[in-house]
Amino acid sequence: MANSIFPIAENVMKIPKILYRHLFLSFAAVFIQIGILFSNTIKVEHLFKNTGLSESYILSICKDSYGFIWLGTYNGVYRYNGYDCISPFNRKADSSLLNNKSVHVIYEDIDSNLWFGSETGLFKFNRKSGVVDGFHYGTTEQTLSNEHIRTITQHGDKYYIGSYGGGLIIYYPLDNRFESYQVSDTSSSYPDANRINAFLRDRQNNIWIGTELGIYTFDEKQKEYKRLKSKGNWPENKIINCFYEDQAENIWIGTWDNGLYKYNKETELFTHFKYQDETPNTYSRNIRAILSFDNKNIWLASIWEGLFNLNNETNEINKIQFATKEPKINVSLWTMLKDKGGVIWLGGFGGGLYKYSPIKNQFKSYPENTLAEKQFSETEVSAFAEDSHGKIYVGTIKQGVYRYDPINEKVEHIINLPGSLQNIIRTLYADHKGRIWVGAQEYLSYIHNNTLKTYASNHESETSIGRNGVYAIHFDKSDNLWAGIWGWGLYKLEKQELSKHNPEDALFILFRKSLTDTNSVSDNVIWAIEEDKKGNLYLGTAYTLDYYDKKTGIFNHLINTTPSSIYIDEEDILWCGTFGSGLLKYVPWDNKFEFYSEDYGLQSNIINGVIKGKPGELILVTNIGISRFIIDSKQFVNYNAKSDLGINLIQQHAYIRLKNGTILIGGDAGIISFKPELLIDQQTTYPVYITDIKIFNRSILEENRIYDLSDYTEFDFSYKDKMISFEFAALNYSSPEKTKYAYKLEGFDDDWIVTDATNRLATYTNLKSGEYIFRIRSTNYEGLWGENENMMRINIKPPFYLSLLFKIFIAGIIVFLSIFFYNKKINSIKNTYKVKEESLQSKVEITAMEMENTFLHEELLKKNKELASNTAKLIAKNQALVNMKNAISNLKNEVSQDAKGKLIELHQLVVKNLDEESNWEKYNHSIDLLQDNFISRFSSEYPSVTHKDLKICGYIRMNMSNQQIAEQLNITLRSLEMARYRIRKKIKLPREINLNDFILKY
Repeated sequence: MANSIFPIAENVMKIPKILYRHLFLSFAAVFIQIGILFSNTIKVEHLFKNTGLSESYILSICKDSYGFIWLGTYNGVYRYNGYDCISPFNRKADSSLLNNKSVHVIYEDIDSNLWFGSETGLFKFNRKSGVVDGFHYGTTEQTLSNEHIRTITQHGDKYYIGSYGGGLIIYYPLDNRFESYQVSDTSSSYPDANRINAFLRDRQNNIWIGTELGIYTFDEKQKEYKRLKSKGNWPENKIINCFYEDQAENIWIGTWDNGLYKYNKETELFTHFKYQDETPNTYSRNIRAILSFDNKNIWLASIWEGLFNLNNETNEINKIQFATKEPKINVSLWTMLKDKGGVIWLGGFGGGLYKYSPIKNQFKSYPENTLAEKQFSETEVSAFAEDSHGKIYVGTIKQGVYRYDPINEKVEHIINLPGSLQNIIRTLYADHKGRIWVGAQEYLSYIHNNTLKTYASNHESETSIGRNGVYAIHFDKSDNLWAGIWGWGLYKLEKQELSKHNPEDALFILFRKSLTDTNSVSDNVIWAIEEDKKGNLYLGTAYTLDYYDKKTGIFNHLINTTPSSIYIDEEDILWCGTFGSGLLKYVPWDNKFEFYSEDYGLQSNIINGVIKGKPGELILVTNIGISRFIIDSKQFVNYNAKSDLGINLIQQHAYIRLKNGTILIGGDAGIISFKPELLIDQQTTYPVYITDIKIFNRSILEENRIYDLSDYTEFDFSYKDKMISFEFAALNYSSPEKTKYAYKLEGFDDDWIVTDATNRLATYTNLKSGEYIFRIRSTNYEGLWGENENMMRINIKPPFYLSLLFKIFIAGIIVFLSIFFYNKKINSIKNTYKVKEESLQSKVEITAMEMENTFLHEELLKKNKELASNTAKLIAKNQALVNMKNAISNLKNEVSQDAKGKLIELHQLVVKNLDEESNWEKYNHSIDLLQDNFISRFSSEYPSVTHKDLKICGYIRMNMSNQQIAEQLNITLRSLEMARYRIRKKIKLPREINLNDFILKY
């Protein structure tokens, strides 16, 4: 079945010529207008009230060394962390600081201190101490001669400050002294010369000063202004807004109401880029900021007209349009900043903050800036092919096939057959003869010389092609056609059959799965076909990777998986994308297989296609985006379809690498293009900080007058703070929404807790008193955990009655009272004994005396026993006092000065009531009184026994248990057993004799 021309072309030819010409001219006019409108369009994010930024006029931008973005506005200072804007100085408690101030400049010095120049003074924020100092107008050396500050720069140990009306001010921080220098011109223009808007210290260390009366330089040795003069083409009295020095050391100057100038320092000549009012791509007269986007392009920010790009090689200037999620934005810009990560920040004059991320602009809509872009954006793309003339064929799910001519930017709808299934295109293939093969849901066709030929399915003939979706097409080296039909198997159309004029006469050869033949193809679902250098085929089926040997006609089953696509590289290594198993690497000569899946960092195990990337890399097209696979390091860099590419679901064959190296990816929201060698490598890690701490959902920044937590490593809380929350952020400005976090509170959490950018808050309740460490880390752009862990030590202070000092104080009182009452009891016993002893000396009858002596002797023995027992207890208590004395000595250097004095008093009290030297003698004497001179006899017979051993033997003699002895000696039962063993060894006691029995009978 052949069609002489395509359906849409036939319909167009039926339109009358006059109407056709009118439609063509209208189409061309619209096309030109849209082309101009979308030229140099960039994707930007509009950061305004959605981030907490309530001020729309951005006067200054600074990225500090910590990674935070600071914004100066008409209403104070804001700090941005990638998610939220906060106003740290705009608080009720700090009314004298920076709130309600117009901040025209923010500058970070080499010590990481931040300087803010406002219309009402100069302010310095010391990041280390957290203190903000203000400098205001006055007549002394410690005050400003003019407090309207527009620009600041540091040079060595001094600061250059540009005031608006007071000229140049130099600040010497070591002396806390200001010096003021003004243009002394007596003409009427004198005030304008002292209104400084910009500084530039060029590569030759010259200081350029931009005033409202032209450009001056400052001689540091002579400390005087010098008016910059030119050999021509420079209106001297212009208002200077900004400076920029390029790599060739040319000075670019943005002016108010007079456009852009370039100054060549060698020739001392100016080049003026005039305001061209009649040109559509004109740029504003008012250039507020200049920066270099790369070595070739210079960006110009205009207060009224937005953003422009200047080609530094051709001097061509083009307007840059903003593409945002919002409707059309009328952009007016005041300032710009390019940070070290490549992100460009644009301060709007009335529109808030805009962010341009190069990584989100490396993927372009295709074809960019034409009507075709809009047409394809409304089409679900399913396949691509490129012919020998560079024309692009686009297969779709419901609209058939389009052909796009990049040279003429023309789109043709070349296949649009009636019936929904006939317009479902599964794959496209370009052969070496210039034919474009179309694998559709219900047919196989090819396009050649504007003719469509179709191989129809005939269910009654085994030699016709199956009718159930053509998913794979391949031409081998012998010019045979191979086609994989879903559920029908593998079809071959040999060269001689292809040459038949009528497709209906062509005879196909079918290879199907056989239950009885193990050499047949593994399955009748064929997803991919590829040929090696020997001319043999690799097939991706529903369940296996097959290898077809043409000489033997045998299908070899290599591995069980589901290959969706096959790519053979220059080294004959096979790379297969699979449905569910990730990336498969097959080395044929070693018969070795390796899988790389989500465990390696791949964003999805469903891979639709494998494409050659830049050297050493592969581009993997997954169902949810693309991944760069770096072969040597086995690492993946992932790009999400929706957030990075700007398209949605990607169909199986919706990808192609064009002859010029550009890769096209199609989805259900258009086509994107990129070049693998231009993909941007992001920094490996981003700093992560604790940005706020909340107690019962109230920020400590407000409560404690803390402006920044970046340098805090420790924080104290009360036991009354029952709910504590930590807010955190990783300063990834390219794609902050993709960052993942893991946090852990050591001493509370056993494992890391993983969260995402939507929940950057860790909350803990009812923490016990003690020390904890809060740790936080994040992923990098590739989704890998970086080495950027940050931590803060948390101290939960206990109530006073649970503090260590209070416990020591109570213990001291208890010891003191115990000693006091014990000594009182001992003295009472001694007094009683003394009275009894004196009564024995009285002269009485002999019989009474003998009876009294007998009674007193028995009483004495009884009291001696009590005395010996009490003495042993006293010795044990004395030992406890010794331990307490040592503990108090160790604590004296760890407490405050007040507590230290109290500890010294307690220490002296313990020493006063402690008599260590007499302990041993009292012990010996008591035991001897009680046990018939046991200590004396035992030590004489066994001189190798130590005092400590004798003490244990004494307690055994008193028939005390091991538990009681251990408590008296303040040792463990294990230590007591070891001591008993040493005593047995010293007295050479046989093993069969019990130590207790021996001592009790001794």
